[in-house]
Amino acid sequence: MANCTSEIRFCAVPYDITAPAFYFDDEEEYNEQYDAARAKRGTEEYEIQWIDGPELYREVWAAGPSGQSHLSDYFEFVETEDDHDLMVWVALAQNDSGTFNRFNREAMDSANYCASFDTMKNVAYDKRDHSDIETLKQYFDADSYVRTMECDGAWETTVAGETITIEP
Repeated sequence: MANCTSEIRFCAVPYDITAPAFYFDDEEEYNEQYDAARAKRGTEEYEIQWIDGPELYREVWAAGPSGQSHLSDYFEFVETEDDHDLMVWVALAQNDSGTFNRFNREAMDSANYCASFDTMKNVAYDKRDHSDIETLKQYFDADSYVRTMECDGAWETTVAGETITIEP
């Protein structure tokens, strides 16, 4: 699926309710329509809404910093990374705060995320918070669970309907 950005469809909805929205499929089309709208009406700020495209690309958009200032990075990222790396990025971004505030490969480098205590701790808290067992929520020791995950070596998550394993 990598390099299939022609399948992606967004809508730029202006914050100015008197200005029209526009659809676009790539960065070039966005820039052309943005420039035209800015020249005609002075409209500068848009909310970017995901309309259609492969589920993996939607999950990358949803997990990352989804705004008009990040469109260029998003398109470059999904065009240059393969599907597996995109899935890893999504899995890590969903379980880490701060590191994934940009669409970039550096956040995925093993030195930055493998055996990352904070990332694994977020996974542990997520497991605790989504448990149906009230006593587990009350007595769950996330730090101990993280140490166990680090010793066991891996954790699994689902991205775009596929289960992937993240190994430290």
